[in-house]
Amino acid sequence: MLLAILLSACTEGGPEDTGRLPISNEADSRSGTYHLEARFTPDPPVAGDQDLELVLTWNAEDDLLDGALVAGATLQGILTAPEAEDAPALRPDFVEASLGSYEATFTWSAAGYWVLDLTIGDLAADDSARLAFEVGSP
Repeated sequence: MLLAILLSACTEGGPEDTGRLPISNEADSRSGTYHLEARFTPDPPVAGDQDLELVLTWNAEDDLLDGALVAGATLQGILTAPEAEDAPALRPDFVEASLGSYEATFTWSAAGYWVLDLTIGDLAADDSARLAFEVGSP
């Protein structure tokens, strides 16, 4: 039993426990109602001017609705670089460009690890999601 306690203590908070979100271009919303896919131009993202398209679909048990594009949602996001204290937060202005596609253009102020905190407003449900990205140097 003592060995199990020691092993547990050694694995918690170790070097692999960075507190970072995994880097991913896809995520489900906190409630699981929505699925998001991020598409960058340029891809992969680099510091400087960036176009970001978020594709928003339903997660549903009904096969007819699962994966269907979500129209008429409002997306509000805040991008932060938690490891770069001098990088200002960005507030991309997402506009529905087509069915289920929400686009924003902005300028990454620095390369590195960035987190997008997103609020999703819809007639059916309000929700939120988080995505993390690695932005390269130009």
